[in-house]
Amino acid sequence: MPQDTRVQEIVGEAELADIRALWAEVLDREVVSDDTNFFEAGGDSLLLVALVELIRESSGVAVRTIDVLRAATVRGQAELVAAVRAGTWGT
Repeated sequence: MPQDTRVQEIVGEAELADIRALWAEVLDREVVSDDTNFFEAGGDSLLLVALVELIRESSGVAVRTIDVLRAATVRGQAELVAAVRAGTWGT
Protein backbone atom coordinates (compact mmCIF):
# COMPACT_ATOMS: atom_id res chain seq x y z
CA MET A 1 0.00 0.00 0.00
CA PRO A 2 1.20 3.52 -0.65
CA GLN A 3 2.81 5.15 2.33
CA ASP A 4 2.13 8.69 1.11
CA THR A 5 -0.67 10.21 3.19
CA ARG A 6 -1.35 12.70 0.37
CA VAL A 7 -2.50 9.75 -1.74
CA GLN A 8 -4.78 8.53 1.03
CA GLU A 9 -6.31 12.01 1.18
CA ILE A 10 -7.04 12.04 -2.59
CA VAL A 11 -8.85 8.71 -2.49
CA GLY A 12 -12.47 9.56 -1.96
CA GLU A 13 -15.76 7.77 -2.27
CA ALA A 14 -15.76 8.06 -6.08
CA GLU A 15 -12.44 6.24 -6.38
CA LEU A 16 -13.51 3.58 -3.91
CA ALA A 17 -16.81 3.16 -5.77
CA ASP A 18 -14.96 2.69 -9.07
CA ILE A 19 -12.79 -0.13 -7.70
CA ARG A 20 -15.75 -1.61 -5.81
CA ALA A 21 -17.73 -1.78 -9.08
CA LEU A 22 -14.84 -3.55 -10.83
CA TRP A 23 -14.64 -6.10 -8.01
CA ALA A 24 -18.39 -6.69 -8.25
CA GLU A 25 -18.05 -7.27 -11.99
CA VAL A 26 -15.12 -9.67 -11.66
CA LEU A 27 -16.42 -11.53 -8.60
CA ASP A 28 -20.06 -11.46 -9.77
CA ARG A 29 -21.19 -10.28 -6.33
CA GLU A 30 -21.30 -7.18 -4.20
CA VAL A 31 -18.21 -6.35 -2.16
CA VAL A 32 -18.60 -6.84 1.57
CA SER A 33 -16.11 -4.21 2.75
CA ASP A 34 -13.48 -1.91 1.31
CA ASP A 35 -10.97 -3.65 3.57
CA THR A 36 -11.75 -7.24 2.55
CA ASN A 37 -8.94 -9.12 0.84
CA PHE A 38 -9.65 -9.94 -2.82
CA PHE A 39 -8.94 -13.64 -2.32
CA GLU A 40 -11.07 -13.82 0.84
CA ALA A 41 -13.91 -12.27 -1.17
CA GLY A 42 -13.78 -15.17 -3.64
CA GLY A 43 -11.09 -14.02 -6.05
CA ASP A 44 -8.39 -16.23 -7.54
CA SER A 45 -5.33 -15.66 -9.72
CA LEU A 46 -7.28 -15.69 -12.99
CA LEU A 47 -9.84 -13.24 -11.65
CA LEU A 48 -6.98 -11.03 -10.42
CA VAL A 49 -5.62 -10.81 -13.97
CA ALA A 50 -9.10 -9.89 -15.20
CA LEU A 51 -9.34 -7.23 -12.46
CA VAL A 52 -5.98 -5.74 -13.44
CA GLU A 53 -7.17 -5.38 -17.04
CA LEU A 54 -10.41 -3.74 -15.94
CA ILE A 55 -8.53 -1.32 -13.70
CA ARG A 56 -6.23 -0.42 -16.61
CA GLU A 57 -9.16 0.07 -19.00
CA SER A 58 -11.39 2.03 -16.65
CA SER A 59 -8.75 4.25 -15.04
CA GLY A 60 -6.28 4.65 -17.88
CA VAL A 61 -3.55 3.85 -15.37
CA ALA A 62 -0.95 1.17 -16.11
CA VAL A 63 -0.97 -0.81 -12.88
CA ARG A 64 1.15 -3.92 -12.51
CA THR A 65 -0.41 -7.23 -11.50
CA ILE A 66 2.02 -7.64 -8.59
CA ASP A 67 1.07 -4.22 -7.23
CA VAL A 68 -2.65 -4.99 -7.45
CA LEU A 69 -1.95 -8.29 -5.67
CA ARG A 70 -0.07 -6.49 -2.88
CA ALA A 71 -2.78 -3.84 -2.58
CA ALA A 72 -5.32 -6.61 -2.06
CA THR A 73 -8.31 -4.57 -0.87
CA VAL A 74 -10.65 -2.11 -2.55
CA ARG A 75 -9.12 0.66 -0.47
CA GLY A 76 -5.57 -0.44 -1.24
CA GLN A 77 -6.24 -0.67 -4.96
CA ALA A 78 -7.90 2.76 -5.04
CA GLU A 79 -4.82 4.15 -3.28
CA LEU A 80 -2.59 2.33 -5.78
CA VAL A 81 -4.39 3.88 -8.77
CA ALA A 82 -4.22 7.34 -7.16
CA ALA A 83 -0.52 6.94 -6.36
CA VAL A 84 0.38 5.74 -9.86
CA ARG A 85 -1.61 8.66 -11.30
CA ALA A 86 0.18 11.10 -8.98
CA GLY A 87 3.56 9.59 -9.77
CA THR A 88 4.23 8.69 -6.14
CA TRP A 89 3.90 4.89 -6.34
CA GLY A 90 7.13 3.17 -5.40
CA THR A 91 8.88 6.34 -4.28
